[in-house]
Amino acid sequence: MADMEFEGGDEVSANSEVRIIALELMKLAAKKRRSFQSVAREYMRNVYTLRHMLESQKE
Repeated sequence: MADMEFEGGDEVSANSEVRIIALELMKLAAKKRRSFQSVAREYMRNVYTLRHMLESQKE
């Protein structure tokens, strides 16, 4: 039972982080006068680029 509560806590935490990121992306979109979708796509590209860079450093 405690494991289920912990897993639920992880999901709540992840949802909170997604909301925070979404709010920051909304602020950036408004500041840059671009659509949220455009800014979010750029953010996701940057995330994958960073991930790839970090993984290549391990090798």
